[in-house]
Amino acid sequence: MLVGILTHPLGIALQFLGVYWALCLIPLSGRSNAWLVFSAAFVLMGVRRVDELLEHFEIISPGTLTNNFDDLLSLLTSILMVMGIYLTRKIFEEHQQAQKTLRQQLDELLRFQKVTVGRELRMKELVEENTELRRQHDLTKSDRTQS
Repeated sequence: MLVGILTHPLGIALQFLGVYWALCLIPLSGRSNAWLVFSAAFVLMGVRRVDELLEHFEIISPGTLTNNFDDLLSLLTSILMVMGIYLTRKIFEEHQQAQKTLRQQLDELLRFQKVTVGRELRMKELVEENTELRRQHDLTKSDRTQS
């Protein structure tokens, strides 16, 4: 008896928490179809749990939700869960494609950085070489002038 008293309300709370979390994922993912389908499945599971709770406390007579309707709810819930998973797949595919694009852009930036840093280092070497050559030229010029 205690198990039924605890499990039914807990199951109902978890089902509707699932609805809430699924709906909260809509703005985060930018996609609504999958999360709406999951929410509908959780609502159906919650309806089944409410029926079980009402029957447990004998608020409604057992079998009020006929076996056929209960089976239909179970089938619809399963269909919605599979659809939700299928629709969620698209979110992950888009995420994976975005990561691939970012990696390619990062590789391109790293190659660009390597080229530009190498060019800057070569320019610094040339400036130092130029400075040294001018110094040598000035020394040679001053040696000629003194002779």
